[in-house]
Amino acid sequence: MLRPLCASIVLTTSLFLLSCSGTTKQYVSPEIQAENGNEPVSMLVIQKDDFPEITSDHSFGNLRINEQPIFENRLNQIFHEATGANVKNKMQSIDIDQSSFQLRKFTEGGTNLSFVAPSDGTVLGNAEQKTRFVVLLDGFKFDTYEDMVGGDSYAGHEAKVVPRMTFQTNYLIWDNTAKEAVAWGSIDADKAIVMARIQELYGELIRDSFQKINKMGPFQKRSS
Repeated sequence: MLRPLCASIVLTTSLFLLSCSGTTKQYVSPEIQAENGNEPVSMLVIQKDDFPEITSDHSFGNLRINEQPIFENRLNQIFHEATGANVKNKMQSIDIDQSSFQLRKFTEGGTNLSFVAPSDGTVLGNAEQKTRFVVLLDGFKFDTYEDMVGGDSYAGHEAKVVPRMTFQTNYLIWDNTAKEAVAWGSIDADKAIVMARIQELYGELIRDSFQKINKMGPFQKRSS
């Protein structure tokens, strides 16, 4: 259900502020920036049900039933398409020790990110699946709103309502060698809704968001 039109102006303004600030608030450690490689990575989606001990008002990721399959089946491929990263696998809750996770704040480089993340010194993944880098996603969600487009009383043109969809997520890159977080940030994307291709739209929004990840370090290509 799309939000009422009366809320569109407020939400549109909020999204503008997010695009001007949130998507640029990313941090990459200097050590990672100095590297030149394309290390294999794993994906890990932070799910509320996997961390019952975290009882604060933290905003976990939230997907509707029709949105869940793309995270379950296509996340690795979309991340690869967006960043060029060599995605080896997608970790499940059974692959990690939940007791090593806690609600943490990341504030380097002007960021201010609340994330359910491992404690420093943790290695994510078992011997068979372990990669040097793990990309964690937290606080992810799709949302819809209505936007007013056009409208010129002098020219006799009426404004029209355009339904739009957003995707937002926080990300964190964990280095299993350093055993700590080495990059993090908040990213988002926004597109007009075309109901005939709604399933494709979900994937495009995720891909457009991932393309905003700072590509220094783990995702930069090796020199030829």
